[in-house]
Amino acid sequence: MGLEIVDKYGVFVIKGNLDGQNSKPFKIYFEYLLDFLDSISINLERVDSMDISGVYALESISRTALMRGKKIILKGINLKQRS
Repeated sequence: MGLEIVDKYGVFVIKGNLDGQNSKPFKIYFEYLLDFLDSISINLERVDSMDISGVYALESISRTALMRGKKIILKGINLKQRS
């Protein structure tokens, strides 16, 4: 499954897999939004899987926000164990 970003009343709901296939466009998209918004709320409840590239993308977005004096809010981190 790919990645879908849905804006639900100012909360960006992430659906699908956040991995090496789409972490770069994900990062670029949110860093672009930081040009216009003071705060970004990202809901990760619907993320099916995330690899290290996704983690680094979130870290990069957070670092960029901090450098620009903006705020990133991460919500709904779902810790599923693989069997």
